[in-house]
Amino acid sequence: MEEWTFSQTGGGVLKGKAMNRQDLADRFRAGDRRAVARIISLIEQGDPLGTSLLAELYDPSKRAIRIGLTGAPGVGKSTLVNSFASILEKQKKKIGVVAIDPSSPFTKGAFLGDRVRMQDIKGTNVFVRSMATRGSTGGLSWPAWLTTAVLEAFGFDTIVIETVGVGQVDVEIRELVDTTCVVLQPEAGDSMQFLKAGLMEIADIYVVNKADKPGTNAMVADLKDFVKLITVRENGWRPPVVLTIANTGKGLDELIRAIDSHKGFLEQTKELDEKRKARIKRQLKQHFYEKMENEIWRAEWSDTLVQAAVNRIISGGDALKEAEELAASLIAGPNPV
Repeated sequence: MEEWTFSQTGGGVLKGKAMNRQDLADRFRAGDRRAVARIISLIEQGDPLGTSLLAELYDPSKRAIRIGLTGAPGVGKSTLVNSFASILEKQKKKIGVVAIDPSSPFTKGAFLGDRVRMQDIKGTNVFVRSMATRGSTGGLSWPAWLTTAVLEAFGFDTIVIETVGVGQVDVEIRELVDTTCVVLQPEAGDSMQFLKAGLMEIADIYVVNKADKPGTNAMVADLKDFVKLITVRENGWRPPVVLTIANTGKGLDELIRAIDSHKGFLEQTKELDEKRKARIKRQLKQHFYEKMENEIWRAEWSDTLVQAAVNRIISGGDALKEAEELAASLIAGPNPV
């Protein structure tokens, strides 16, 4: 049996054998999950080989259902994902989990807290990857977007993305997934104040976890009133409220039924295809931005322009004017006509 060594970021290389592009591609197509981990690591490290391999291996005929779980820290998202994945695996589903963790201030990598909390997921049909936010204001880094595409290309039919925790700006998860589950818990303070958060508007399903705690009935009543008044979607979908106790598995079957119901609704209204088109458009734009940004900032002449602008601002120059002129110069390139 071939022996692998693994880096801290989760990628693997064969001991005593250099892994080249063809090795990775062949192993990926053969169903080797270590090749999946390695390609994701390359993407996280910004190695062009990672995105190049993804472009080669991506199969548009492979379509996974994407489910997002978001909510405040401590509501039990990881436990919920753990139980959810375990049930789906028993149904012979292949599940890819992307657990978004806080970034280390030193390495910029993930703290790996979610992966530690998901040790109960041990099946061969479940793949768990922890990823860092890397400072993304929307809660999801660009490598996280690409990772879901890698998992889809590998043939996972269900992809679950768990966010690090939320504030009013951490709503990007809705753009990446088909169904967004906002997870809440009783006794989380003034429930009506929490309901006012912008986060609540992105939910396709509300999940009240730890539903055995006091205050559950009051929170459910508030949520149902909130749904009636505010959150009916333009397409006619009314988000259901599902009660769960993740550490016992209670309510998980109902949650899976709610997710299936939403998927059926999206298929019936053709919105599932529209969501996928929107994701592709977003990915095209983001890849273009990343490519242009890398090309510009790697050039020596760009650093010279930036430093000159900084010096003029320090000497009393107008920062906004300098920013506009810098942008124009960067777009024009080193030798404008």
